Amino acid sequence: MTSAHEKNVPVLAYDRLITGCDLDMYITFDNEKVAYLQAEEVLQKVPEGNFMLLGGRGSIFGTFLGALVMATVIQGMDYTNLENWLQLIVRGSVLVLAVGLDVIAKNPPPWARRLRNKFWRYIKPGAKTRGTVSPE
Repeated sequence: MTSAHEKNVPVLAYDRLITGCDLDMYITFDNEKVAYLQAEEVLQKVPEGNFMLLGGRGSIFGTFLGALVMATVIQGMDYTNLENWLQLIVRGSVLVLAVGLDVIAKNPPPWARRLRNKFWRYIKPGAKTRGTVSPE
């Protein structure tokens, strides 16, 4: 595979997941088995033992709101008979979106600051200023 990548030849696997290599593409028809194998590989790379994540802040309201959003998404997917592998993708996407919004809210990039300043009077009711709002 290394020599193929050196010659800019794409490497793909068909219906067999090859772990520990740099695949460009993986094609299969057994999506549930692939999801199981990929999750298994991720779990093997998670450190064992006791560890904790530091930083951040949470609230009971935020926890309930997050649980409500996820329960609503899961229930909606169950009603539409979405395939299991696609449900997992949607759940993961919702989590990634939530984390991304949280990161942007805590330390907004310049484009988010400009957007906030432009629409501040619509976001904050009663704001009478027409100028820009200084970042926190």
